[in-house]
Amino acid sequence: MISYRIIAPLIIPKLKRSLECKQLEQFCFLWDRESGAQKIEVKDENGTRIIEGVISLNEILTEGIGKKLVSLLDKEYKGWNRLIGLIDTNKKKITFIFKENEHTIGTRIY
Repeated sequence: MISYRIIAPLIIPKLKRSLECKQLEQFCFLWDRESGAQKIEVKDENGTRIIEGVISLNEILTEGIGKKLVSLLDKEYKGWNRLIGLIDTNKKKITFIFKENEHTIGTRIY
C-alpha cells in the first residue's frame, strides 16, 4: 500500500533542492493534462509563493515512472484531465484530486 512514509522520502528532498528551501511546509500544484499548463504554490520558511519554471510537472508526469502512474490512474479515474496535488509535510499527508474539467471525479489521500 502506498503511504506518505513511502512517497515523501522520494519527493520531498528533490523538491527542497529544486526550490532551494530548508523547511518545505506545503507544495501545491495544478496540472492540466491536455495543455500541459501548470501552477505551483509553495509554502516554506520564507512564506507562500508561486513558482514558475523550476519544476516541470509535464515532464514528470509524461515520462518514465510518471507515465506509468498516469496510465494506472487512467484505469481508475476515466476522463480526468486535471490533477491537483497537495503535499503537506506538517500533517504528513499527500492529497491528489482528479478532475474532469471543473468536476471532481476522485480523490486519493496518502
